[in-house]
Amino acid sequence: MKASTTNTLPRKASRHRTIVLSNKPTSIATVTLTFNPRRVFPVGAERADREAFWWCNETSHLLRRPLGWIYAPERGKNGQWHVHALIIGTGTTGSAAKLSTAARMWRARNGRADVQ
Repeated sequence: MKASTTNTLPRKASRHRTIVLSNKPTSIATVTLTFNPRRVFPVGAERADREAFWWCNETSHLLRRPLGWIYAPERGKNGQWHVHALIIGTGTTGSAAKLSTAARMWRARNGRADVQ
């Protein structure tokens, strides 16, 4: 029996692979969101989760583009909660200035935002 030289991926998987390979590379930003205990206290895992979700949505609105994100609330050594986030699809044109605006939005509401 002769081995097949055609693509053995199912049709749907092949289509997704084509879409992924044809898309242009997107910019990725890493963010650390912390809470100022003088401004927001107490902060638990639920509140950290809720505030990070709010910030990611507002950042998407601010950039006027759909973003992908994943974030993880984490308790620091001092017991204070903070959030690490990976934002995908920020684009390149003017996104740095808009991300700094989003960071200022977090600072005004919760504490410190470190965007890389």
